[in-house]
Amino acid sequence: MGFIKRILNKSSKKHQQDIGRSKKTREIEFIKQEAFMVLMNKPNLLGIQKASELIKEANTILSSYNKWRGWSTRKYVNFDRIYRKMAEISISDGDLPSALKYNDKIEDRAIKSNILIKIDKRETEINNERCENCNDAFNGILPQIDGEAFRLCSTCFNILNGLVQDINNIFDDN
Repeated sequence: MGFIKRILNKSSKKHQQDIGRSKKTREIEFIKQEAFMVLMNKPNLLGIQKASELIKEANTILSSYNKWRGWSTRKYVNFDRIYRKMAEISISDGDLPSALKYNDKIEDRAIKSNILIKIDKRETEINNERCENCNDAFNGILPQIDGEAFRLCSTCFNILNGLVQDINNIFDDN
């Protein structure tokens, strides 16, 4: 009779742990959904900050429960969808370093590579805009320069412009 009681006690404890685990997992999933909804409703820096706070809250719950219960849901809980949205918002705002930071936190390689492609495209667009601005500024200065100085500046500009085009072609090929 003692043997059966021990087995029932062990199974009862395991059942209680499973209930606790699923309760915490649901709580974390709710926080993840809330963070994603914040990003959908506020696709700006404030939305990213609020979503970051929610991720920290979820990680705190996760780590405290893991510490006391001795189980790990890290492999079951990831924030890829949220980090992808954060990176996309950062890319559209032109904040490429932040986009790279969020991209580094993504676990899924396919999502990571898609975000990197978007970052490269945005970086090329930014560089093209800068080149156009430089070209416009340079063309505004050229009429004021005369003779030999004009020829020298024009030659230097053409060389730099050719280098920029070569760099853009390299990135376009990749």
